[in-house]
Amino acid sequence: MENPEANLDRKLGCFNSYALGEYIRRLYGRRMDFSIMKIALSDVLDEKLGTLSDEIMLELVGAFAKRSDVYVFRNVNSDITVIGDEGADLRELAEKSVKLLNKKEVPLKKMSAVIVPRGQEFSDLEELMSFLGYMTNRYSDGTIVEADEQMINKHREKKVVQQEIRAALAEDRVEVFLQPIYSNNEQRFTSAEALVRIRQQDGGMLSPGLFIPVAEESGLIVELGDRIFEKVCEFLKQPEVTEA
Repeated sequence: MENPEANLDRKLGCFNSYALGEYIRRLYGRRMDFSIMKIALSDVLDEKLGTLSDEIMLELVGAFAKRSDVYVFRNVNSDITVIGDEGADLRELAEKSVKLLNKKEVPLKKMSAVIVPRGQEFSDLEELMSFLGYMTNRYSDGTIVEADEQMINKHREKKVVQQEIRAALAEDRVEVFLQPIYSNNEQRFTSAEALVRIRQQDGGMLSPGLFIPVAEESGLIVELGDRIFEKVCEFLKQPEVTEA
C-alpha cells in the first residue's frame, strides 16, 4: 500500500483489483493471518440500473470504509472484496449489503457473499480466488456463506478431479464401455449405450459417480461427449462391426 494513488479505484475511492492481488500475495508471503469476504454483485448491478449502480456501490463502499479494521477492494466489474484480521466480523458487512440492496429494491437472485474466516487455509492467491469465485457462482439469492473446512476440502477434491479429467483427455485415457440393450420384442440385443469411462494412470478406473458431476459442473462434459462420439464412430468403422 506504499503507492495508494496507483492502487485506488478513482470512482469508488477504495482499492482496486491490482492492489487486491498484491496485498494478498504479501499476506501469504509473510504468513499473516487474515479473513476475507467476496460480495458478488457483477450480475446484480447491470447496465439496466444505470446511475443507480454507481450510487449503490458508493454507499456500500462508504459503509464498509467506516470500519477501521478492514480494507475494501473493488474487484473485477462490481464485485467487492473485504479483508480484515482473522476473526473480523465480516458477516455484519455482508448483512449491510443485503439490507441496502433490499432498500434500493434491487433483485438479489444473483447476489452472494462468501466469507473465509482464515485465509491461510489456502496455499496461495490463486487457490483462494478460485474458491471464492466458485462459491459465489454456486450460491445466490442474497445468500451469505461462511466457508468451513468441509467446503474447502470438497472444492479441492473437485479441482483434483478436474485435473484428472483434463489429463485423461490429453493422454487418451478416456474409454468407451458399451452397455448392451436387449429387445424383448425381438428377443435379442439390438443396440448398445456408449458409456464414458476414465482409466487412471495406475490402470484403475475413476468412478463415474465422482467425475461425471464435476465434468457437468465445469463444462468438461462437452469435451468428454465429443471424445466418446469420436471413439464410437471409430468403432463403427471397423470391418467386423460393419459386417455384423
